[in-house]
Amino acid sequence: MNASGIERRLFLGGAVGAVATRPSHTAQADTAFTNFSFSATGAPTPRTMPDRLADVINVKDWGAIGNNNNNDGPAIQAAIDACLARGGGRVFFPTGNYRINGPLIVGSDAKDVGVQLIGNGKGASTFGIQSGYTDPNNFGYIISKGNHAYDCIERIEGLSVISAKCTRVGVAIVNCTIGPGGKNIGLDLTGAQGAMVYNIAGAARGLFPQDPANTDSPYPGSSVNTVGVALGTGVIAGSRLMGGWGISYARSGYGSVLVGCSTETVGCACRVGWGVGADGFAAEVPSYGAIVHTLQTERDMCGVELYNANGAFVAANILTGTIGTPAEPLPIISNMSWSSANGGTVTVTTAVAHNLRTGSQPIALFWGSNQGWAAPPIPPHSTWDLGWGEVVMATRIDATHFRYPNPTNLSSARYDGQTNPATWRYPNRWAIRCRKVYNSLITSNQFNLFASYGSIDLDYNGEADHKNNIIQNTYSNWGFIMPTNRKNLASWKFINAGGNLDWFGLHTANPVGYMRFADLPGQSSVLQPLIEGDQFDISDGALYGGGPANFGDRVQGGGSGHYKVRFDGTYWRRCG
Repeated sequence: MNASGIERRLFLGGAVGAVATRPSHTAQADTAFTNFSFSATGAPTPRTMPDRLADVINVKDWGAIGNNNNNDGPAIQAAIDACLARGGGRVFFPTGNYRINGPLIVGSDAKDVGVQLIGNGKGASTFGIQSGYTDPNNFGYIISKGNHAYDCIERIEGLSVISAKCTRVGVAIVNCTIGPGGKNIGLDLTGAQGAMVYNIAGAARGLFPQDPANTDSPYPGSSVNTVGVALGTGVIAGSRLMGGWGISYARSGYGSVLVGCSTETVGCACRVGWGVGADGFAAEVPSYGAIVHTLQTERDMCGVELYNANGAFVAANILTGTIGTPAEPLPIISNMSWSSANGGTVTVTTAVAHNLRTGSQPIALFWGSNQGWAAPPIPPHSTWDLGWGEVVMATRIDATHFRYPNPTNLSSARYDGQTNPATWRYPNRWAIRCRKVYNSLITSNQFNLFASYGSIDLDYNGEADHKNNIIQNTYSNWGFIMPTNRKNLASWKFINAGGNLDWFGLHTANPVGYMRFADLPGQSSVLQPLIEGDQFDISDGALYGGGPANFGDRVQGGGSGHYKVRFDGTYWRRCG
């Protein structure tokens, strides 16, 4: 036998051997695709390719295109329904812009299963509203359970721009961008116990075409009644909301935590005691046990509002910045003139129409080369003519004019809009406001000079209702707004707390000693109960209280009648 014959027999023998030893799950030429099973590397169990593809439901397998044009709503809903029918799982959105013409419903009446909506990340897998979007049942959100018995939304991750209402226990919203839906709320998680929100961003631009313009807000640049995240029991962490929210973070219910978050250019950064009413829109809802920790703010009107809070803990927050410009484009000042009327008044002419509201409001003037967000040096109270910036109380005249008091004759050349163009911005009005506050602690917070017009407001336009609270280790560099009803003062203990008198002389720099004997517990309508050992500082003291003392009571470092009293179980007695 020649060499070629030997090679031929060896080849044939090898082929026969290979066929004889081939595993049964290896595809043959005529094997149907659905019958072709194979095992993963190192795994013992073979599975078919269709089984593997079914592990994650891809919306493009159900007809979604994601081309920013096609109506992908029906295809996405079909993918979600298939996931529900299979007992839950993941619905995946590859990179694309998916336009929809109606809300997506992730709910079931049959059984409680978990569905995860997963995208490729913020800015990669995005939603848009298709022309003709309708919400006939007024669900109000792009994603919700609809009117089904079970909320099956277990996790939403890596999607933009969404609005969602979730009630499932332990739902997680991660790495998403949000916008307000038909209820003007980005995420309504008030009914979801143990909810987790992490790495969320978003601005208050409307998602639905039927939304009103929604700009008539007391907070410049923000949209009235819009809420970024409304949380009940759960955690918001590592998130940053920007751009026009009326309230970035609203907190209600029992045991909510906000930690390591920030917000910019909004009305109020965080309101505790605010949730969702019966009509689905934002409303007052009490909060119990809320924590506001390591929140950083910029350009907002108010940092933290304790609107209806019991057992709140507000600590280690930095509340800074100015709120932005009251006109677009930048409100350049074209001229300023001074007159001696009313002790000195500057009249300002603006190059474009401003949006200063009727009445008086504080604004921050900037001119020359220093027009950044940093605050100017604190001026002497008797001097308004600063080197390059100041805060003034401006009164609107008309759309292009306003005035403010100034005792100094300033050269209009400085503000001619050419050599040294001047602009203005709103300073924040409050760092912390307290309306209904019980059993709460405010401690160790930092306020920037422009953080507020009145750093800590304990009056809330005369609505204050307080009991058993502490402000500790806090310096209010624009002073305290004290309660109109001074009986509320007995509900606050000030420990290492003080501040500056504000530039307009409207707020006290030192709340300690502001209380009178008539404000102490035991008097009529004082909310705080009598507790043996309780101590307060008063400003009109006598040995047992009741008015200015008629004996020498001057203490070094203090003033006449200013001292500490202690309740011994029967009397208030002087103790320092």
